[in-house]
Amino acid sequence: MSLLQTVLRKFYPAESQPQPQTAKPAPAAASCLNHYAPLFELLSKRQLLEIVSDQTAERYQSMILDINVAAGLLMLDDLFPADPMQPVQVGDTLTLRHHYNGKILSFSSPVIDIEHSEGGPLHILKLPKDVGYRQRRRWPRLSFSRQRPLRVQVKSPLRTPWFASAQNLSAGGMRLNIAGNLLDQLHYNQLLPLVEFQFNRDFRVTCQARVKGFRFSRRPHRHTQISIEFVDMAPHQRQQLQAFISAMIDSNVKAA
Repeated sequence: MSLLQTVLRKFYPAESQPQPQTAKPAPAAASCLNHYAPLFELLSKRQLLEIVSDQTAERYQSMILDINVAAGLLMLDDLFPADPMQPVQVGDTLTLRHHYNGKILSFSSPVIDIEHSEGGPLHILKLPKDVGYRQRRRWPRLSFSRQRPLRVQVKSPLRTPWFASAQNLSAGGMRLNIAGNLLDQLHYNQLLPLVEFQFNRDFRVTCQARVKGFRFSRRPHRHTQISIEFVDMAPHQRQQLQAFISAMIDSNVKAA
């Protein structure tokens, strides 16, 4: 009996356990297996995945050990490197990523159980509804140096002001550096009610954004890095921003 089958006994009494996949009508079973084919491919090849905790922004590596489509569960191997000070707990949400041929498979799922084995804790997650690879980047990205930063004004989820500098920028979002440790104020997909920056007096960008990643760093000084996605930018403003970024990238390439 697989470890995942053992876990199922904790959630379902014997008489109410999900029927094995072979009990499903053949077309439905084939459709489910085809839908989750990318995950079964990762399982069969024992591919390492990038794992990010949405609660702490800690990054790990792991691999899929088992998948049960009927129960809607998957099992992850031990997370490496483990952090005994910030262990992943039941109820936390993990984001799983795998890169292949310039595309990325990415989804977030809650941890519903943790089984402890000789090799370390094994994490049971819900299977996502949507699985598939997509292009990594939709927009070109412009990077900024510490010598010539782009200043950004942000309103926190509590609507307090944050003063940030942009590490990079695209028409889809940006990565910000903000002084101090803000991890206790951040959650994945959290709404930031205001993001505002300008390149000159004629070009100001004002919009809302969602938090897509964050981490605390002590070098070169204590600061929090936050990746955000613009969510309500007007189409004409996004086009204008994309054109400006592309022009700046071309200018930097020519200057080099």
